Amino acid sequence: MDDDNRNCEYKEADYDFFNDLHKYIKYESEAESHADSENYGNFCKFDKVNYQEISNSLNSVCKKFKYLLDTFVTNTKGNIYNIKHVRAFLNYWLNKQLRSIKNNTLCVKVFHQNIQTFDAVNNELRNLRGHIYDISGEELKNMYLLHSLQSKYDEAHGIINSEHSNKKVCIHLTEECASDCKNAEETYSNKNKKFCEAFKSFKSKYEKLNFCTESLNGSEKIEFRTLSDSYQILENDCEISLYTKNSEQPEEVRKPPDTVTDTPSMNKQNIVIPVVSVFGISVIGFFLYKVNRKSL
Repeated sequence: MDDDNRNCEYKEADYDFFNDLHKYIKYESEAESHADSENYGNFCKFDKVNYQEISNSLNSVCKKFKYLLDTFVTNTKGNIYNIKHVRAFLNYWLNKQLRSIKNNTLCVKVFHQNIQTFDAVNNELRNLRGHIYDISGEELKNMYLLHSLQSKYDEAHGIINSEHSNKKVCIHLTEECASDCKNAEETYSNKNKKFCEAFKSFKSKYEKLNFCTESLNGSEKIEFRTLSDSYQILENDCEISLYTKNSEQPEEVRKPPDTVTDTPSMNKQNIVIPVVSVFGISVIGFFLYKVNRKSL
């Protein structure tokens, strides 16, 4: 269902949940393992008579949706989630899933109504009424972009804060973020206000990443902007040039995840040594300049 379905009623999406998206991404991945689970088989009953070739796909989405609902609302295991954000995320997630099913014409709102009839005693499903609705294809593209940016940010952030930083993968991720950010801002005129606010919030967070982290004594933090106003890749803030223009996709990114290896020598201290060295040379040069002027 690539194009909007004229039988569906589309509403403006809620972007507020993107502030908490990092809390949901992990469980979004885990939900995939429940696509064929028997745990929710009694509550997901899209039959072949009514839904023909897409019945299995609809049942898979139903099972994953039930898993996410249980995780965030029913069985939170002590975790505290903003229920308003959870509902908005589930609505976005469900729109994304149903859009991915080839030849699907079932509206998101109708899908939700159906699974309520399958599990009539589930209060949490009933509480989602009014919060599950169809989002237009154009607006979903905006949301896909923000989702992609957040995923790359989380991965880059994890690499930077790991014991052995993987420079090449980090470079690739940050360059992709820079490109996506540029595309987002260039099309601001076609985006709605909520998207713009969500994107600006992400950009502000992204620009605070510590790509040059700890100094040699382990106490000083070096922060710098990762993106300029025109989204040109910066090259002078870090001596190792984390942002090399037009770099090829690193081999680590092309490999399957289980084959990626980190270079032990590529740790935080190695990242900062060139920065400190250049700074020291600059100070010495300035000092010699002052001495020469006095001697004159």
